[in-house]
Amino acid sequence: MEVSPEFKKEIYKREYAKNPAINSTQLLVGLVDLRKDSPTLNTKMRSVLGEGMSKLLYIPRGVAHGVANLGSRPGEIIYLLNQYFDANDSDENRLPWDFFGDDFWEARKG
Repeated sequence: MEVSPEFKKEIYKREYAKNPAINSTQLLVGLVDLRKDSPTLNTKMRSVLGEGMSKLLYIPRGVAHGVANLGSRPGEIIYLLNQYFDANDSDENRLPWDFFGDDFWEARKG
């Protein structure tokens, strides 16, 4: 999936696990645990990935996630899924981009 600099953020809550590999520009990845029986329920995590340091990130079932492009050029995300993805039914339980607050997507140092 290409992530253009104009692409700000989307949040998905999927019922399958995912391993995205992120390459090229800097992407802010946001994760929030929405698993009802999880000891980390509602825990939020943000990480900047890419910019020459390709990484693999595991996103478990029930963890909402989204991405914002922090760079000035397109970025790439390569997804490895643990089950079949139906492109004809791709809504994927999307949540509003500001579901966790507008400040969730602000770039911060430190």
